[in-house]
Amino acid sequence: MEAMTDRSDWQALLPGPWRRAAGGLAMVSALGVAMLAWRYHDQHGPGRFDLVVYDQLAALGRHEGTLWRISLLGSPLMLVLGTIGLTLIAVLLRRRSAVALALFGPSLAAIITELALKPLVGRTLDDDLAMPSGHTTSVAGLASVAVVLLIASAGLLSVRARALLAAGTALAVAAVAVSMVASQRHYATDTVAGVLVALTVVAVLALLIDSVDWFARPLGGHSG
Repeated sequence: MEAMTDRSDWQALLPGPWRRAAGGLAMVSALGVAMLAWRYHDQHGPGRFDLVVYDQLAALGRHEGTLWRISLLGSPLMLVLGTIGLTLIAVLLRRRSAVALALFGPSLAAIITELALKPLVGRTLDDDLAMPSGHTTSVAGLASVAVVLLIASAGLLSVRARALLAAGTALAVAAVAVSMVASQRHYATDTVAGVLVALTVVAVLALLIDSVDWFARPLGGHSG
């Protein structure tokens, strides 16, 4: 009979309280997506919240070049490059679970947004499907995975370093969302929906990965 790998060798992406927090976050985020999808189903104009936010950001519209460059953080190319970068970091952490999350988390969120939710919601801006924002989903997916990897790297980085990196990822997401709204490529609620989709997908995927023993073993470890 093959010897079983001792549970002390297993490495969870979201240990203890983080797992419970991720479960709660996934439920709240999914509910938020459902509410926004219901509210703006087949709508072709801004809501009250969208108008208020745009009024605050309209002045940024004159910086078209800067807004476009910022929006590139959520582009398909950056999604690919970001996924590769996060996967390399996950390999350095020597965790199968981290590699799986880095490889599939951001791309799965983007695919769900583009191929499922946009057609299902049917909200448009200038005749283009708008909700959720694909750029915001992509950058938020990368940022969410990065935060999970920061949690998984406890002991390798100081609390301050991890907090600074997490703040940086949040800033990137906010910058892309602002660029989308200020350049009138999306309504504010589109970007909110994009963030919520990314949070839901990454949290659920992380929990699912953590539930499979094979993923929890160290990268390069024996299976039995």
